Amino acid sequence: MTTRTRGSDARARRLTRWWGNPRISRAAGRTAEGLRRLADRLDHAAGSAADRSVDRGVDRDAVRAPGADGPNATTAAAAPPLPSVDAAPSPVAVLPPDAVPPPEAEPSPGPRPPAPEATPAPSPAAPAASPVAPPDCVAVARDVLAVADRLRNEGLARRLFDAVGRLPGLRVLRPSPGDAFDPAEHHWDETRPTDDPAREETVAALLAPGFSGPQNELIRTARVAVYATEVK
Repeated sequence: MTTRTRGSDARARRLTRWWGNPRISRAAGRTAEGLRRLADRLDHAAGSAADRSVDRGVDRDAVRAPGADGPNATTAAAAPPLPSVDAAPSPVAVLPPDAVPPPEAEPSPGPRPPAPEATPAPSPAAPAASPVAPPDCVAVARDVLAVADRLRNEGLARRLFDAVGRLPGLRVLRPSPGDAFDPAEHHWDETRPTDDPAREETVAALLAPGFSGPQNELIRTARVAVYATEVK
């Protein structure tokens, strides 16, 4: 059974008046909602701070030396120790002879380039061939010789014979006394008697020279006097 007192009744009347006022009710509701949200934020912030403190504690434990907290302490994996400078070098593994690969064979040389052919020594220069006479030189020689044969002046005729002999490509037929008579190039113009059988049918004198062209074609025979034992 609840005992009511004068003070409790007065307190109840005050609460009734406070909750019965709509403005006060709305303000109280808003205030209560704000307080709940603030409480939630504070709870969340407190939880996050606790988690961070736990993480920092774990990190501090991880950097502690092994055995600092006793045999059952949990430590993080330590970094591998650095090799000592004074440590002895590791032995080198010795391979069996069969495991050693044979040395690579040197590549065989390719085919040798052919030796340069010996350059033949230059042959001595051949004598310059006589210039080939153009056809008009042959025709000029024939015309000049026809005029020279009709001249009575032997000096003038001799000069014309010399001029024809200087034409390019022509060969002068000029037999010497004692040469054998050659009917292919000589014309028996005179006979000279002789008692010497060795001089029979040999050239006694040259009366007029003969000429041949660049192809050895005969332009005119040489006029000669021939030795003979009897007059023909």
